[in-house]
Amino acid sequence: MNRSLLNVSLFYPCALVAATLLGSCQLAKSSVPAPRRIQVLIIDEAGIPGPELRAMKLYDRSIFERAHIAIEWIDEVASLAVRGWGDQLVMIVRIGSGHKSDVRFVGTAYVDEDGGQNATLNFDLVKQLAFIGPARCGQILAAAAAHEIGHLLLGPGSHSPHGVMRPRLGRRELLAISQQTIAFSADEAALMHRRLAQPVRCFAGPCESRPAPH
Repeated sequence: MNRSLLNVSLFYPCALVAATLLGSCQLAKSSVPAPRRIQVLIIDEAGIPGPELRAMKLYDRSIFERAHIAIEWIDEVASLAVRGWGDQLVMIVRIGSGHKSDVRFVGTAYVDEDGGQNATLNFDLVKQLAFIGPARCGQILAAAAAHEIGHLLLGPGSHSPHGVMRPRLGRRELLAISQQTIAFSADEAALMHRRLAQPVRCFAGPCESRPAPH
């Protein structure tokens, strides 16, 4: 399967660097659009504990609700039922361990040759970050999933110095994740709504990923 890697990847630097504290910017009430809806099929290949997986789903729902986007999580056993999606966008988030993921990144996003929207998360790196603290595994998984789904909705070149789309995880980012204060910016939320309003479901162009700094 050919993959077009987005300018992706939530970096996991070997030396965690200080970074600007993540901002939490929401849409202005005067310009709140009608809620949009996406479905996310989650494939757990890492055997994540149930409480962490539930925490991830709840946290991600809250992140996207602030951007007025509703997420419906689909279990793997229901994967055959996601055909005939209607006007809902369906994405696939696959969570693997190091030998099934790119070991340099916490997450990557790509569009496959059939236009499928895909993201992968590396649970081994998530556990390493959770060991550092204070964010827990489920919270880090949620932040990483939101980041990669953000790439799929926003397209290449969508990294930001603040919030969900910041490309690196340092101590300050982990603190903000633990406090559940990360969010998409108002501009990012508005762009995601415009993309979701389009009939074309493949938003991402080809772009190479960059290695994590050491």
